[in-house]
Amino acid sequence: MNNNINLAIDLRYAEKKNTGLTRFSKNIFLNLLNADSLKSKKFLLILPPKSSSSHIREFTKLKGLNRVIVHWDHNRKWRWKLGLYFLDIKLYLLLRKMNIGIYISPFMDPPIMPGIKIISTIHDITFLKIDNYFTKFENLKKLIGDLRIFITVLISKYLITVSKSTKEDLINRYKYLPHNLQKKISNALIIPNGITKLSFKKKISLPKKFPEKYFLYVGDRRPHKNIEYLINLINGIRAELKEDIYLVIAGSKSYKNGYLDKKIINNKVFIHEFIDPKDYELSYLYKNCRAFFLLSKSEGFGIPIIEAGVYQKKIIANNISSLRETAPSNSLFIKCQNINEDKKKVIYYLRNNKNPSAKEVLKKWKWQNSSKILCDFIQKIC
Repeated sequence: MNNNINLAIDLRYAEKKNTGLTRFSKNIFLNLLNADSLKSKKFLLILPPKSSSSHIREFTKLKGLNRVIVHWDHNRKWRWKLGLYFLDIKLYLLLRKMNIGIYISPFMDPPIMPGIKIISTIHDITFLKIDNYFTKFENLKKLIGDLRIFITVLISKYLITVSKSTKEDLINRYKYLPHNLQKKISNALIIPNGITKLSFKKKISLPKKFPEKYFLYVGDRRPHKNIEYLINLINGIRAELKEDIYLVIAGSKSYKNGYLDKKIINNKVFIHEFIDPKDYELSYLYKNCRAFFLLSKSEGFGIPIIEAGVYQKKIIANNISSLRETAPSNSLFIKCQNINEDKKKVIYYLRNNKNPSAKEVLKKWKWQNSSKILCDFIQKIC
């Protein structure tokens, strides 16, 4: 390993609390920076503005002369979604000034930086795979999305994906690329997400009329999450069981999904919304639910699956490759094509006494294990 090579980690993408991207960035890089084998390496940590960094303050407490922290002067906000950071002269000048040899991004759309080896992360290509993902200008936005992926592959020296499924999606979608770029995708490093046991409080203030018996969904409201099908399925299960059990939809409401909003209103007799739960509230929801559902049409990884598994809750998931890769033993996979067929399978599954094992989940999905993959790779290329 060449100790003269300095590295930069771009944490500006972690400006929002409790997103999957922030959890990935925080846990992978905190473990990486604490690795004994990299203590001699000099790292530049690029953080969001201080006003947007309180949830990742652990980075500012890292000890050692080889850890330099810079808070950026503005948030990325919507700009990173459009890939408008391919040219970032201010960042490039900073990296050159500090003799940075390797730049690591937890997302795609890295800046063009001649003379610096770029490692980029592609979490998934759901926005390209799923029809009606975009409410307006879908063809144009997908064309731009493909262009962003192409530029990311082109200017990155190395690629990271968070699952075997995402890597296979990239290989299958971009077979038309030149051989050297196809090879770069085929050699992508798989660094999976991990699990963090959520904090739990014995007493929490629940919203009024919060249901005692409920099924749980955790996530946002984008179309590929397939929540409309989930609502129809739960409605059928309730009717079959003749049981007053609710569906709790927990997560962000930032994505504006008018069709889903109407669907929820029309079924409010058995749906309860829990917007932006804190970690300890999320822990309560997992701990007390009857079963957890994630019926997404596409996922890069599916962190809520393993979170539910830690609480040994029954898990019902769509039968797609990424969720089969992630879900623990004793989970149920359904096709999400026929309500009556899926309803029968779920009810049969709910009545058996087999649940996922917390021990299995915690052993398989450790952040330390994922971080070590990156640590070993850095040692190899330095």
